[in-house]
Amino acid sequence: MYGKMSAITLTLAVVAGTAQAQRYERALGGPNAFEQAFDVDITTDDGGYVTVGDFVTGGADFIQVVRYGPLGNRLWNRVYASDAATTGFSVETARNGDILIAGLTDTTSGGGMSTIVMRLRPNGDVVWSGRYAGTVGTDPIHTPQPGPALIETEDERIYVVTNFQGAPTAFCLRPSGAVVWSWIYFDPSANIGAERQNVFAFTDIKAESDGTLAISGTIRMSDPNLGLPFVDLQDPMILRIERDGAPIMAAHYNLHPGADRDAIETGDGLDVNAQNGELVVAGRTDRPMSTTAALAQHWVLVAPDLSPMVASNFAGGNAFVDSTTGYSSVRYNNDMREFAVVGAFGPPGGEATIHGFDAGGIPLWRWHSADQAQLDGLVPAPSCGYLAAGRIGGFLTGGLDDIFHIKTNDLGETGCNRENDYLFQELDPRPFLFPVERADAPHMEEFPVDPFEPFDEQAALCFDDQCEPCLPDWNGDGVLDFFDVLDFLADFTASNPNADLNNDGVWDFFDVQLFLQAFAIGCP
Repeated sequence: MYGKMSAITLTLAVVAGTAQAQRYERALGGPNAFEQAFDVDITTDDGGYVTVGDFVTGGADFIQVVRYGPLGNRLWNRVYASDAATTGFSVETARNGDILIAGLTDTTSGGGMSTIVMRLRPNGDVVWSGRYAGTVGTDPIHTPQPGPALIETEDERIYVVTNFQGAPTAFCLRPSGAVVWSWIYFDPSANIGAERQNVFAFTDIKAESDGTLAISGTIRMSDPNLGLPFVDLQDPMILRIERDGAPIMAAHYNLHPGADRDAIETGDGLDVNAQNGELVVAGRTDRPMSTTAALAQHWVLVAPDLSPMVASNFAGGNAFVDSTTGYSSVRYNNDMREFAVVGAFGPPGGEATIHGFDAGGIPLWRWHSADQAQLDGLVPAPSCGYLAAGRIGGFLTGGLDDIFHIKTNDLGETGCNRENDYLFQELDPRPFLFPVERADAPHMEEFPVDPFEPFDEQAALCFDDQCEPCLPDWNGDGVLDFFDVLDFLADFTASNPNADLNNDGVWDFFDVQLFLQAFAIGCP
C-alpha cells in the first residue's frame, strides 16, 4: 500500500484544464450468444452501474448481470444458469450495496412462468434466490411482456409487481426474501353481465415519499355501454397501494376522447418526481399523428392524487416508423428538474433513442444512437447526464445481438449520436376511477442458480473521435483538475478494478504512468 502511494507521489505532476463530461456508447457481447439488457441501475460503492437482461445460447435462456465501472468498462459479467429458462427484467441496488434482481423462469414442461427474485453481493455472488410459486407471468395485454419490476424502500423491504395466471400481482419481501404479503388485484365491476370485461396488467412500481407505492400498467375494457360502434378501450393506468398492499385509488387515462377513444394505448415505465410527488408514465399509442408517423409514443403526467395534469404524444417525423418505449424507460433527473425516456425508433431493426423533457413534459432534446439497436433501461448518472442500456444487432458477434450501453451528458449527447426531427402534440387526458380488490397470491421456494462467466468482448462504438470517455476526468464532472487525481489515487490505493488501467491484474507504476499520460494529453 505504501509503495503505491510513494510511486505516485514521486511521479505525479498536475496540469489543470477543461474536459468534456464522461460520455460514450459501448457494446458488450460474445460469440454464439444473444445478449440484451432490460434494466440498469447505479451502484453505490464506486459510481459505476449494473445491468440485467437475457443471455441466450444453444436454445437456453439465462439471466445475465454485468457490472461496469464509471467509464463503462466491464468489471464482471455473470450468467446465472438453472435447470429452467430464465430472463432478468429489473435491477435495483439495495441500500447495503447488494444487487436485487427480478425475472421470470419457465419451471414447468407446459411452459408456465414463475417470478424469481435474486439477491447478489456487489461481486455477483448469490446471497439468495427465490422462486415465487404460482406467480405465472402470463401478461394478457403487453407484447412483448415487461416481466416483473421491483423496488426497495427505506425499511429495506422489497416490493415486486408481476402477473399471476393473467391477473396483476404484487408482493412484499423481507431482506431475506421471505414473503411478508402477496396479493392479486382485480376489478370487481368486470364481468357484470356477459358484455363487459375489464382486465389489467402491471408494468412498473415506485415508492412515494409518504410511504405508499405507485404501480403503472395497462387496462383493457370491453363495454358496449360506452357507445356504438362497440369497441375495446385500452388505456394507461396507475394504482396506488398502502405498504400492506391495500388498494388506495386506481385510475386509467383516456388520452384520445371522442372519435379516437378506441386508440390502443399502454402504460409502460413509471417514475416519481421526488420534489413534488408527481408521477410520469411512458407508453405507446397506435393513434397516428401524421401519414408519415404511424405510431406515436406518449407520456402522462399526474398529480399525487392521480388527477391528470397533461398528456402528450410525439413521434418521429418524415419516416413511416414506430416510436416506442422500453418498460424501464422513464426516469426523473431531479438535479436537472427534468425527465428522460428511452426506447426504439423504427423497431425491431431501428435506432436506439433517448428523449429529454422538462418537468411539465415539454420536449427539450431528442437523439438517436446506433442503428439496429434499442434502449430499454434508463437511470440518471451520478455526475451528469444519463445511463441507458439495451441491445444492438451483432456488432461484436457478426449476427447475434449484444448488450448496448450509453452514457450521455445533460443534453443527451454521447458524442456518437445524431438529432432527429419529431412531431409533438399536447393532449387533454380524461381520467376514469375504477374499483380494485385483492385476494391471496404466492409463496416462496428456493430456486438454485449456478453462476458462470461467459466469454465476451467489449468495444466502444464510435462515429466520431469524441465518443470515447475522457479517462483522466476520473470523477466525470467535466473538469480536469486535482480532484480527479485524488479520486484516482483513492481507487489505486484500494486496488479498485477501475484503477487497473492496463487490465493486468496488478496495481503498479504502469497504471500510474497511463493515468499521467492521459492527464497530460487532456480531453477534447
